[in-house]
Amino acid sequence: MKRIFTVALTLLSLMIVTACTVENEAGSSQNTGEGPPEIVEVDINLPEKMAPNEESILKAVVTQGDEPVGDADEVQFEIWKANQKQDSNLIDAKYDKDGVYQVKTSFDSEGVYYVQTHVTARDLHVMPKMHFVVGDVSEEEVKAILEKPQQSENGTDQGHHH
Repeated sequence: MKRIFTVALTLLSLMIVTACTVENEAGSSQNTGEGPPEIVEVDINLPEKMAPNEESILKAVVTQGDEPVGDADEVQFEIWKANQKQDSNLIDAKYDKDGVYQVKTSFDSEGVYYVQTHVTARDLHVMPKMHFVVGDVSEEEVKAILEKPQQSENGTDQGHHH
């Protein structure tokens, strides 16, 4: 009886150790098991000046910690003119290198625009947003538009969703 108990206890211990090891190996390669994974960060880079009807390259630099993310599941740029979110365009980005994803686009008129990236990478979803100006728009016009509540918009200038 004592021998059966010892064998059963040994088998149980082995199963517990094996289960813990399998669980650890099944986890994300980015998670060391020491707490939650590092946040995926997106830095939107835009040209200093953009003019109507000229092609511009918009970039998103995706990182996790100090590491560039080259394996994002999805990177999209959503672009709309201020107060016209209902007319937004969603453009799939192409991977360049070193965590940089980019799109080429043009704008049909001067004004204040918004860009929001939708990045899904390493089981996280990040959606930072920023405004920018196309053409010659006075600072007063920009300020007036930014102070007015945006219709049909959700979120803040920097949104992180998991």
